[in-house]
Amino acid sequence: MRVIDQHFLDTSVYAVRRRTCHLRNEGRGVNQKRTTRLMRLMRLVPIYQKPNTSKPRKGPQDLSRSARGPPRPDLAR
Repeated sequence: MRVIDQHFLDTSVYAVRRRTCHLRNEGRGVNQKRTTRLMRLMRLVPIYQKPNTSKPRKGPQDLSRSARGPPRPDLAR
């Protein structure tokens, strides 16, 4: 845990997969599940930009009935 914490202070952008590869290259016998469990236990979350889905998309936003075209027939009958 101390090694993962030290690596996290050095490279806080590494997620679980990359951190696991980094630890394996140092000769530590860890797998992805163990790294995930230890990082979750230490409450370590990588810093990277997450998608912001609450912002509206750019461009025209006219989605009224007239902008979508004529109404389509009901095909579910």
